[in-house]
Amino acid sequence: MRTSVIPDLIDAMVADFASLLGDEVTVSDGYPVTNNPGTYLFVGVDDPTDRTPATSATATQDWPLATPTGRHEEGDVTLAAESWNGEADQKRARDEVFGVAGIIQNRLRASKTLGVPGVLWLNFTDLRLEQAQSPAGAAALLTFRIQFKARL
Repeated sequence: MRTSVIPDLIDAMVADFASLLGDEVTVSDGYPVTNNPGTYLFVGVDDPTDRTPATSATATQDWPLATPTGRHEEGDVTLAAESWNGEADQKRARDEVFGVAGIIQNRLRASKTLGVPGVLWLNFTDLRLEQAQSPAGAAALLTFRIQFKARL
């Protein structure tokens, strides 16, 4: 019996979104392992610049039936899209992260479960945009969550 859908859901997001986004976007399971200009999607990270432990996902469970089976789980997984260019092109950085978010939103419209057994639905929510300019160029960070409801 599974404890939670979270591990399977994160695995599905990493694989599915990497396939969708192709070579133009680097998809990372957790914190990034690079610090180069480009566009990234971090699954389970809300701030890729902060190397302290991240709250990757949260969930609550309940047993609505008087049996040890039939648990319900609700929660969310945090993701961050980041774009950093070596130029002072803030619009391009912002457009890149919203482009990544748009591809993910479209995927969730097409597949409400990403094929994860037990997941009933997924929902894209809670966007937060942060922007920065420095001598190294323009950067944009868009964090969001994907909510889920599942039956275990």
